[in-house]
Amino acid sequence: MSLKQNIIRIINEEVDKKTQSLLNYIQKAGLIKGSKLVGGYKNLKEILRGTNYLTRDVMVNTIIGVCKEKGGFSMQELGLEEIKLDEGKTLLRNLSYIDKNGIEVVTYEKDDDGNYDEEPSDWLSFNYDSKFRNGNYVLDTIHLYEILDAVIDTYTNYDKFLYR
Repeated sequence: MSLKQNIIRIINEEVDKKTQSLLNYIQKAGLIKGSKLVGGYKNLKEILRGTNYLTRDVMVNTIIGVCKEKGGFSMQELGLEEIKLDEGKTLLRNLSYIDKNGIEVVTYEKDDDGNYDEEPSDWLSFNYDSKFRNGNYVLDTIHLYEILDAVIDTYTNYDKFLYR
């Protein structure tokens, strides 16, 4: 039986029990090991489609775990654009780098012509659960999904990543 057929069989048979068992395993062992258990992250996403398994804690712990093992990543290394986190009248804050300690946020200032300086004015270091003054997370859930997918893709293709 092929892997795809096996996945479809698993989905169709006792979905609730198997899903709960897989979710329990992910909570204990982590998302990377859970992905390996079912043949990869793409398979895991297919099996758990419609299930709210990617909590903020699971995503953050996975990103931190990969960064502890493999080091930090710039958004460019992950194949992502810098993520705009906050834009004011004179400042723009973009996420540019992640590592085991958190995220690096570059602050750009507008010049007299209304353009943002190409060189960052300073670096601010946030942890993954930092919040702005308005109470919103610096990294909202959609940013975490995007980063998580890129980090897992890089992790699973790490040897290729080193030699690009």
